[in-house]
Amino acid sequence: MVLGAALALAPTVLGSHPGASWGIPFAVLARASHGVRGARVVVALRVVVGCAWLGLMARVAAGELGAALSLGSDPSPRIALFVACALLAILPAVCGHAALRRVLTVLAWGLLALAAILIARHPNHLDLLASLRGGAELPDAAGVPGFLTSLGLTSAFWATRALGTTDLARRAASKRGEAIGLACGVLTGALCFGLAALAIDARAAFGADPPLGIAVRRAFLVLGALASATAAVGESIPLDLASLAPRVVRARLGAALCLVVSMGVLAWRPGDLIASDPPGAFLASWLLDVSILVGPVCGIILVDYFLIHRARLDIDDLYRRDGEYEFSGGWNIGAFIALLAGLGPVAPGLCASLGLIRADAVGALFSAMYAQGWLASFAVAGLVYYLLMKIRTALMSAARIAPT
Repeated sequence: MVLGAALALAPTVLGSHPGASWGIPFAVLARASHGVRGARVVVALRVVVGCAWLGLMARVAAGELGAALSLGSDPSPRIALFVACALLAILPAVCGHAALRRVLTVLAWGLLALAAILIARHPNHLDLLASLRGGAELPDAAGVPGFLTSLGLTSAFWATRALGTTDLARRAASKRGEAIGLACGVLTGALCFGLAALAIDARAAFGADPPLGIAVRRAFLVLGALASATAAVGESIPLDLASLAPRVVRARLGAALCLVVSMGVLAWRPGDLIASDPPGAFLASWLLDVSILVGPVCGIILVDYFLIHRARLDIDDLYRRDGEYEFSGGWNIGAFIALLAGLGPVAPGLCASLGLIRADAVGALFSAMYAQGWLASFAVAGLVYYLLMKIRTALMSAARIAPT
């Protein structure tokens, strides 16, 4: 888990630089790479990612609460629990930045306290550390592919937040402080929660797992899911929804719309919303699917900001037409070619996961690419975008110096 968090840490920290440097939200930053009109497509993709993450985490919290309440097979109480958990996650964003910050701080300290209890009550801490190092050997059939799949899942978990740090960093006191805070938070959280997850998985945190142990475990999972859902929405998704329809939607109404969008995303697989079984069975698949949308967008925006524009932006042109970021009618075609190129290697696995094609129709190579979805799409999209922008720059330079 720590290694997966470290892999996702670089784009997460780099993504905070534009917000801390220029004070612009993600919806405005995306105009530099995708065009002043094309940025709306990227913003819509991030809305889908954020609302899907909200729905997934609300489903995890509702599943644990449903198990604690011993709900029957009737789907109505489970849907009611899901809506209640989603509303709890959205409420801080509706109340404003100060309330959001206080709620996330309380949730973070509560999670650390519960993680400390789970780790402290483990009967053998040496075994716990050995498991974190990989002391619990993988089956021979899994080997390196199994390790890479697990690494892809854990890095995908943290990578889903890479597109949200631009908005968070707008209020940072300094770029350096923001980067250090993100690095410490991600790596420390991964270590603590990884140890706590191993303690839970071993069912040894409280010996025979008495009622107190079950209560602490469920409280940890519920608080973790609600904290993740609240952070996923934050101020980012309401602002994105407001930027898509500024004359109709305000930030607080955007926060309320997150619930509707999240239910619409999860409606693709309605059984996942009302199933009574633990959420682990479908969570891994959803996590990969959601992170695949993050990878190419993140790769394109970071390459554009750091390698193409050298971390320098014309803020005025970001807010007007016919400026530097107009491209072709407000659309940067090269960015969307790179986006499709990034999705190409993982598209077969994604289609199989969504039930559009048979799973056995996907070859071993494409299955492996899908398992590393966000990493593969990030690298391919970033590379293709860089090459296309360099070609565009060379052609524009040649046209300017060509004799008339």
